[in-house]
Amino acid sequence: MTLESPRTVEVGRYYQVPCVQMKKWGKAYFPVIGPLHEDKEFLDFPWQHWHCDFRFISDRFADKLCKGREKAYLLAQVVAADTTALGPILKKKLCQRPMPDFPWSLLEWQRSLGKLEIAYAKHHINVENPICPHRGLPLVAPPDKRGVTVCSGHGLSWDLHTGALVCRASKNFSEREVLP
Repeated sequence: MTLESPRTVEVGRYYQVPCVQMKKWGKAYFPVIGPLHEDKEFLDFPWQHWHCDFRFISDRFADKLCKGREKAYLLAQVVAADTTALGPILKKKLCQRPMPDFPWSLLEWQRSLGKLEIAYAKHHINVENPICPHRGLPLVAPPDKRGVTVCSGHGLSWDLHTGALVCRASKNFSEREVLP
């Protein structure tokens, strides 16, 4: 079951957010974004999982999960289906922050991202309703000054003017170019 995450949010406001209850955390609900999926064909990750909706995780909880790493590290974290007791269900959550930049420093993501860019090179998104074609996650990260947004699930970048994929892993990050 997939419940819609809010696309645009304002920090400090409450929203109805899809959440899963984790077995090991008692009654705590963890905000997730996008559908339950696996990534075995490109990323060699066969486990059913959701991605964290980092915008709705409290600073205290984020600090606990990140263990000293930058908070954007949470974007690379997933919630395995077999670790949940309930969900997803809509829960009222406070927006703590906008979606951060994707953690490009994680080398394992750089390798995986190159595979995804090759697989999705000819895809275009609908700029009126931007959804990443890889796993259907809504593109909620604020665009940069050029109008490029990044999927918070797997790091694919999309030009919100043309709908084209923007390469990062297959090129030097400072030379991000829109594919034809």
